[in-house]
Order: sequence, then structure tokens, then C-alpha cells
Amino acid sequence: MGLERNKVLIDVAGEPVISWVIRAICASESVSELIICTRKGEEKDIWHAASPHKGKMNISLVEGGAERQESVYNALVEVEGKADYIIVHDAARPLVTPQLLRGVLKAAIEYGAATAAVPCTDTIKEANEDGFVKRTLPRQDLYLVQTPQAFRYEILRLAHEHARKLNLRCTDDATLVEAVGERVKLVPGEPHNIKITLHGDLLLAESLLKAFVAAGIAPKCSCKSAHLNLSGI
Repeated sequence: MGLERNKVLIDVAGEPVISWVIRAICASESVSELIICTRKGEEKDIWHAASPHKGKMNISLVEGGAERQESVYNALVEVEGKADYIIVHDAARPLVTPQLLRGVLKAAIEYGAATAAVPCTDTIKEANEDGFVKRTLPRQDLYLVQTPQAFRYEILRLAHEHARKLNLRCTDDATLVEAVGERVKLVPGEPHNIKITLHGDLLLAESLLKAFVAAGIAPKCSCKSAHLNLSGI
């Protein structure tokens, strides 16, 4: 985004982006340990956002990698032997709901691997190298993948080890799991569960979160020191 600081530390609707994520995770009551991949120099800010919830979840920080895939692997190494199931979520998706987190985890427990996804509503065209339409894809079979994604620990660890051996790079963990022959169950995602990538996404997230707060449907947890800062909203 060309910002001077990590986008997950930018205030949106009165709270840093990552605070909204952590609040939703805590409110889901599905997570016993939260591991946050961080950049060097940002540990203090990340811990400030996470520490109000340490009474409900064990919280630890691990150093992230140069790419998302490496960061997830570092977290998997940290959690080895501590959990049967793993939920992976982008810190840049502050509109995730506790209900979606629970739904994806439930599907992973049943099928071994699951991801949130929403059906494509636009027509999708594949282009050639010259920028002309190569073919039109049948949108009824296409989905836009989101996080959270959830997996049985052994499946996700195997998928990452396999990728490291083959130097396979993928943009999400579900693709890594598919590469080792495992099926991934699609769970209905939420259209508002956007990933903040562009400046306009910050404005949209701000508007949606303010609306959720006003309507009383923003994620709430029982952590006394994690109440929303609603000044100016």
C-alpha cells in the first residue's frame, strides 16, 4: 500500500486493524492458543493489541518470514505438539466474524481441511499474454477464497514440508494442502470479509465496522480490557 507502517497497525473505526481480528478470534471461543507472526520492530505494537486477551487465550509472537508461506511455517513449528487443529487467518481481514471462524473449524474437524469462500458473481475471463480474452470461465464453478482456513495439524504440516522440499510457492495454505492430494471443503464465506490491500479498502472497512458497531453486531468478547475505543465514532 506504500504506507510508512504495517497496514494491520493502522487505526480503523477506532482500533488497529489487527485488534478487530484478535477480538473476533477471542469471541469465537474456538481458539486456545493464538500465534501471531510479526515483523522485527513491531512486536511491542502487536503485543499491545493482543495482550488484553491473554486471559482467554495463550498468546505468543513468532518472527514472520519474507513471504506469507514462510510465516505460517514458522508458526506451525511453534505450535507442534500443542494442537490437533490449526486456523490460519490474514491479519488484514478485520471484518471476519466469530461465526465464520467456528464454521470453518467445524468443517476442518469433519473433513480435515476447509476454507471460507464466496461464489464469483462477476464473469471471469482468462487473458493471453497480449491482453486479449483467451476464454471465459464458467463462473458457477468458481469461488473467491478467503481466510480463515482450518486444517488438521498433520495435514497442514505435511503440506508445508512437501512445499519446502519442492520449492513450491502458493498464495494460500489450501493450495499447499491440495498439492499433497487432500480435499479442501469450501465453507460459505462472507462478502464483507475483505482483505485490506488498497487504500480504498481501508475506507470500506472503516465504513463497515462503524456500521457494525452502531448496529451492535461488531464482535464482542468478555475480556474487560479489550472494550472498543468508540471516541469519534
